[in-house]
Amino acid sequence: MRIGIDLDGVIFNSERLYRTYGEIFDMKNGGSGQKFPDSPDVCYSYGWSEELANEFIETYFYYIQMHSPIMDNAIEIIKKLKSEGNELILITARGCISQQEIDISIKRLKEHGLEFDGFHFVSTDKLKVCQEEKIDVMIDDCINHIEKISSAGIKCLYFRDIWARPCHNKNVLEVHNWGEIYRKILSMKK
Repeated sequence: MRIGIDLDGVIFNSERLYRTYGEIFDMKNGGSGQKFPDSPDVCYSYGWSEELANEFIETYFYYIQMHSPIMDNAIEIIKKLKSEGNELILITARGCISQQEIDISIKRLKEHGLEFDGFHFVSTDKLKVCQEEKIDVMIDDCINHIEKISSAGIKCLYFRDIWARPCHNKNVLEVHNWGEIYRKILSMKK
């Protein structure tokens, strides 16, 4: 099975840190809270000016990427999926701001012994990558990517956080942890 795996919000629990530091930064700068809470982009969700968004990125972005914890059991399940003969392709938007994001990601994945059969950084069109890579199932936490990929007939595991809206598509199964991900993948193989 060819499995596409997102990074932030799937392997790294970075989304919670982005939202935590986003709240702190917003309050420090006199903001009134999120204007667009469903947005996966923390800078956009608060409606910050370009100047404030850049200040947030400079202050917190790389810190979060270097220090966000790994999702519970992600390492064990990813290694198990790999050892069972699945091909794992990392498909992430990380790298859109700088090469440093990619370097941080590769270093952290290596530190945890996570191996992938392919890497796609700066992937803003994940559907295109999934089609090119002939992905059987994509694991992502972004509703926009999930909707686009699943509408093209590719199975998706939607790693949905409490703030994100649900997706109603026959090709989408909602998951909340890596145990559920493993169970769903095993059931897809039958």
